[in-house]
Parts: sequence; C-alpha cells; structure tokens
Amino acid sequence: MTTYYVKDELGRVVIVGTIEEINICKKHLPQYADLKIQSSEEPVELWQPPQPDNEVISPRQMRLYLLQKFGISSEQLDALVAGNETAKIELEYAIEINKQNPLIIEFAKQLGLDAPAITTMFNEAQTL
Repeated sequence: MTTYYVKDELGRVVIVGTIEEINICKKHLPQYADLKIQSSEEPVELWQPPQPDNEVISPRQMRLYLLQKFGISSEQLDALVAGNETAKIELEYAIEINKQNPLIIEFAKQLGLDAPAITTMFNEAQTL
C-alpha cells in the first residue's frame, strides 16, 4: 500500500494521507503549499514535537509518588525535613514544587537520585 506524505524544510514528515487529503491540508496550511508530495511503500511516521519535561508538581503529587515508589510515608518525609523550617513550609503551604527547587535537590541527594531520576519523578508524579 502506498503512503503519501509531505516533509517540511527540516525533513520532518508533517502531513500523511491520501493525495486528496494532503492537497486539502496544503490549501489550508500555506506554510506547506509549496512542498512536494512524496510516496513510500513503507509506513511513514508523522513528526511529533518533543514534549517538554514537567517542571512542577504539587506537594500532594510529590508525597504520593514518594509513597508509591519508595514507600516513604508523610511522617517519614516530615522527619526528613524536621530541622529545616523552610522545607517544612514548602511542603505544607506550596501550591507547586519546581524541579529546580533546592528542596528537591536536597531530597534527591538523600534518596540517591540523579537528574534523570528527578525528571522521571516529575513526569510520573504528574499522572497522580
């Protein structure tokens, strides 16, 4: 089966469909009007823009993630910050916690997490 597609000037596949569908898209998307329709006998993947990392989570999401992933209860988390008044206030009153927050960096050190693990935590915690 032949697949028809259009690549932009960066080589990204931006339109996939029948010739008629592509011509309709090109008519309504002037930035693609002059681009050539190509064909392939193989399936073609439509380009997807990269998704940004989640930079913020709520204290609730963080607590749930730490509980589910590491078994750290709210009481244990509170004990981790017992001597740090700023951290206690952040956990209790913050509406959101930024990935670059010094509190997060300190937790990461205590839990042995590196930067990719923190990114994973924020991405997964967003779903809670």
